[in-house]
Amino acid sequence: IAPAMGSHGTLVTIGGRGFDASTTCRFGSTEVEAAVVSAEELVCRAPVGNGTVAIGLLVDEVEISSRHSYTYVEPTLLGSLSPNTGPTTGGTLVTIHGLRLADDASCKFGNTSVPARWVSAEQIECAAPPHAKGAVDVTVAGEVLRFQYAAPLVPRAAYPSSGPAGGGTVVAIEGSGFAFSPRLKCRFGWTEVPATFVSEAEVRCAAPPGDAGPRALAVSGNGQDFVDVPAGFAYEAAPVVHGVAPPLGFAGTLVTLTGAGLGGVSACLFGDASTPATVVSDTEVRCAAPAGAGSLAVRASVNRV
Repeated sequence: IAPAMGSHGTLVTIGGRGFDASTTCRFGSTEVEAAVVSAEELVCRAPVGNGTVAIGLLVDEVEISSRHSYTYVEPTLLGSLSPNTGPTTGGTLVTIHGLRLADDASCKFGNTSVPARWVSAEQIECAAPPHAKGAVDVTVAGEVLRFQYAAPLVPRAAYPSSGPAGGGTVVAIEGSGFAFSPRLKCRFGWTEVPATFVSEAEVRCAAPPGDAGPRALAVSGNGQDFVDVPAGFAYEAAPVVHGVAPPLGFAGTLVTLTGAGLGGVSACLFGDASTPATVVSDTEVRCAAPAGAGSLAVRASVNRV
């Protein structure tokens, strides 16, 4: 018989010879209806019981004993799975939490079974197989949870594509396939940060601090499966402005900023107004003051924001 242990309601397959429509199963003293698959195989649903009981058959009211037994165990209970969504291409590592998870458990996504990695009696992990878009049942030991397959993310570009090493640059990632989720994330190098959903074509995230230089940039819809953004993101050494001359003027006045790390500056910011910068050296840039009024803070920017 298989399986030889389980809870009530478990479908038990019995192999033998001479089975027909008159055959029924007996678990201890309890008779249950049998579904005859063939003359050599039938299936019975375990009735309510406990402990270990003998398995027998009744054929035309004649009792047939066997050396096999069935042991009742507490049923597996499922609590949750995480993440609960992933791309149709598969590969998402799904963590399932529950009680009394067997060390030989498997996961069934729709009609496809995959092996599980046993972590503990309360946790197993399964890699989601490829599947068409939509929701599917995830079955473990007869218990069911739901998993949503979504179209893979297709990020195309990030704007701006660079920012100061101190972080804080709000980066817009454009592409397709984005959906609202509290698990939306961006990854700058190996540092993950939350992402904000804007539309199906855009998400935004604030760059964390990083060392000057290029970094891989990736985005994830479920906090686990990351897709690289073409061209990535570059950290620029943060410019430091020590002086502004002249300190006052009118629109069009050529203003010189002096300081350190100005070689990568692309714009000067007069308050919130941006104007192109001309780099003279790593310690000097020049900008034409935009139209404005009053006293404004002047800053140097590597990405115009």
